[in-house]
Amino acid sequence: DWLHAHIHHVVFILRENKTFDENFGDYPAAGHWADPALDLYGPRQLPNLYAAAARGALFVNFYADGEVTSQGHQWTTAGSDSD
Repeated sequence: DWLHAHIHHVVFILRENKTFDENFGDYPAAGHWADPALDLYGPRQLPNLYAAAARGALFVNFYADGEVTSQGHQWTTAGSDSD
C-alpha cells in the first residue's frame, strides 16, 4: 500500500530535559504549536536537529508528562517494536 511504498525509515529523536519550544520555538514549520518567546536555541546551535526536522516530519504535539525523567524513558522503551 501507499504507506509501505513511501515510508522506509522512522527516526525518533528524544532530547532529555528539553522542551519543544526551547528547541523549535522559532521554527517556521512548527506554526502555532511553538512559542518563539521560549526559544533558546536555533539552527546555529542545533544544526543537526534542524536539518533532521527540515528533511522529515516534525511531531509538535507530543507529550510525555512524568514526574521524573526515568518515567519518560520507560514509556519510550515500552513503545518500541522489535520487528
